[in-house]
Order: sequence, then C-alpha cells, then structure tokens
Amino acid sequence: MYSRRDMEMKIITSKINLFFQNNTTDAKRNLNNGAVSCEIFLMNLFNIVQWPKDGTYEDTNVKKSNFEDIDLYNQKHKLGIQVTVQRTNEKIKSTCNGACDIGQNKLFNKIYFVIQVDSIPQNLKNLMSNNSKNINGYEFEIYSSSEILNSIANLEETTFQEALEYVNSSLVFPEMENQSYDYDTKIFQILFKGLLNRAQDEEYKEQNIEEYEFGDDIDLKKEIYSDKLLKIQEIYEESLKSSQDENSLARYFSYNKILKEVFSEELDEVEKNDIQKYLRLESLFILDACDEDILKSIISLSEKIKKDLNLSFVPKDNMIMFVINMFYKCDVFPVRFEKDEN
Repeated sequence: MYSRRDMEMKIITSKINLFFQNNTTDAKRNLNNGAVSCEIFLMNLFNIVQWPKDGTYEDTNVKKSNFEDIDLYNQKHKLGIQVTVQRTNEKIKSTCNGACDIGQNKLFNKIYFVIQVDSIPQNLKNLMSNNSKNINGYEFEIYSSSEILNSIANLEETTFQEALEYVNSSLVFPEMENQSYDYDTKIFQILFKGLLNRAQDEEYKEQNIEEYEFGDDIDLKKEIYSDKLLKIQEIYEESLKSSQDENSLARYFSYNKILKEVFSEELDEVEKNDIQKYLRLESLFILDACDEDILKSIISLSEKIKKDLNLSFVPKDNMIMFVINMFYKCDVFPVRFEKDEN
C-alpha cells in the first residue's frame, strides 16, 4: 500500500513528467507554448530544493549580460543551465563550443543541461563518459526528470512539502483530473529503461557477470535448487499480497502485458540476454535468503535494484511488481557454477 509520502511523490512525478512530455510534443509541432514557462518553473523549483547546486537561480532573460543559449544562472557556482527538449550530442557540443573562451568567461565555467525526458538517453550518457564531462573547457552535466525527482524524493519533510505545494499549484493538467494519465505505465517505462541501461553497463559486467556461468537446463536447475524452488514461488505469491489495495494485482497484470509487448517487439537478442544475465545474478540474493523471511527478501531485493538503477522516487509497491514480472518473464532462477580454477 502506498504511504502518504509515496502518494505525494506520485503526484510530483506524474506532473513533472507530463509537463516535460507536453513541452516535447509542442516542440515537435513547432509550438513554443511551454518553453519559457518550463525555464521559470525549474528556476523556482531549483531555488526550493537547492539542486543541482545550492545558491540562487536566476532567469537570464531578465539580466543585461549576454547569456547566449543559457536559460538559468547560479552566480555562486558560476553555473549556467540550458533547458531543452533536444536530446542530440550536437546540441550539447554546439552549446559548449558556442560559449566564449573559458579563460575569458567571467560569468560561468560550468554548463548543465536539463533535457525534458524521463531518463537520460544512452547517446548522451556515452557523450559524458567519452568526454570526461568536459567540452571546450566547460564542465558539463546532463539531467532528466529522473534526477530532478530523485533530488525531491530525498528532501527532508518541510522542504519536500514546499516542493509539493509549488508543483501542485504550478502544474495543472485536465488529463490527470480525469485519470487519463497512466502513472503505472510511465513508471514501468522508466524502470525498464533504467534496467536495460544497468544491464548493459560495461563496468557492471566486468565486475559481476563473469563471476558466474549460468546454465539453461531446466532439469538441472530443479536438481540443484529442488529444495528452494517452492520457497521462491512463495516469495512471489506473498509479495503479491504485500499491498492490501486492489490496485496491486491490477498493476501486476498490467506490467505483465507491457512486458510481453516489449520483449516480443522492441528488444534485440543482445539486450534480452543482458537483462536476463543481470537479473539472474541479482536473484542469487533470493536463493541465498529465501530460507529466512520470504516477504522481506523480495522487498529487500527490490530496494537493492531500485538503488542500483538510481530511481529513489519510485514507490516500493511499483518496484516490487516490476521485479516480480521481470523475474517471471526472464526465467531468472539461476544455476550457479563457480568458475573452473583449472
């Protein structure tokens, strides 16, 4: 069952993601209905949550100085922020390369980009990694709504309530009032993209995947884990009962339907294999812990994966349903062989 804070975070998540989504749609239709209002909205929000840096954020449109391509400014940290719906490498490079020589810029030496999407695209992650977050001498960072939401989710209560009140009063959407906005599906999409990125992370693979070899022989799995397969099944069944509201079961079947569509159409075999390996490795936690408290083990694993994906704003209930569905879909009950030392 959602806690009060989960419900409030759900409101914030839904409104900010829908706001970004509408702005992106307007941009594709050559409209500019949300561009300026998004800058002002984020300026006020950043001043409340004191993120990504502390200090005062200002709208560069009201300043006399020349801040070409920069929308918000934090004088304390010499930080310029660009708010955009564009998600191309060229957009980031042109902004950094278009700024004046770093040695002559007395206003800012850092440029942060807020891309109006729910998670950072892989091409932009690669750009940050390949350039050591530095272009033309400017330190740069790229953020999406997920990073903004994480910063809000981790606030102490008083500031969190201030952020909630601001988001509620600033963003009003008829589609949310008439319940046409599907929050659970949006959260699933965010979780799935996070899972795929994590599973394909080369550093993670080097640190973990090669520690084990996995077999796909179902009979062998039953032979090795015969005493635990029933326990594992109980974990799934018990976790379905972890919430007393009727939405929990509906969420499970909704996620299951989306998963079937995703795996049948959108993923190639490499992506499917990476996800399966990641989940099989992580599920060893359950195999090692399922002799203890069953419900506690599935909840603990869900929290661990949520931390791995850096999505602290996702409610526990959604996270559990997502993990359960992924385990069923990906046949994650692993057979573990220690590496041959010879």
